Amino acid sequence: EIVEIDNPVPQKPPGGTSPRDNPVLLDVAVTNEYATASDKLVILMVGLPARGKTFIAQKLLRYLTFFHAVNVKVFNIGEYRRRMHGDFFRAEWFDPGHEEGNKARKECADAALEDLAKWVDTGNDGRVAILDGTHSTLEKRMYTLERLEPLACKVRFGLSLFVSCNLALVRRSTVAPTGSSLD
Repeated sequence: EIVEIDNPVPQKPPGGTSPRDNPVLLDVAVTNEYATASDKLVILMVGLPARGKTFIAQKLLRYLTFFHAVNVKVFNIGEYRRRMHGDFFRAEWFDPGHEEGNKARKECADAALEDLAKWVDTGNDGRVAILDGTHSTLEKRMYTLERLEPLACKVRFGLSLFVSCNLALVRRSTVAPTGSSLD
């Protein structure tokens, strides 16, 4: 017995002859003649260090650019830190109690926010800016929101959670092919 499922053909994008010809634009970043500054979107990546924030930001950039033709740019606070203060720091430099490190990190975040604000403000094309940093405390998130308020744009938080597991336990519980070793 054959079962029929009502599955309509996707709507064709404007000017396209098939659904694959042109990207379908997202509603979050409208790109028409009536677009306003509030149609712009800023995504703040939030999460602990080494939890995939940059990876997710780059994947979002590629996805939105390629599939939805949205103008996207990532502002990575770590890149600003490396450019402004060098590549290598001792662990205590990142300690919240380290006054010099706090001042330098805030300076880098401010530089990234300033560049982000200039970029978002320059076009009326429904652009999306991604601020890639830990934003680990409520104080840092509130400060960033205050700095973005004059832009009158939508702000969303992208939370990156990565639950690590003990790889040694995983390796021990994995069955190895005959005659091979996982170590």
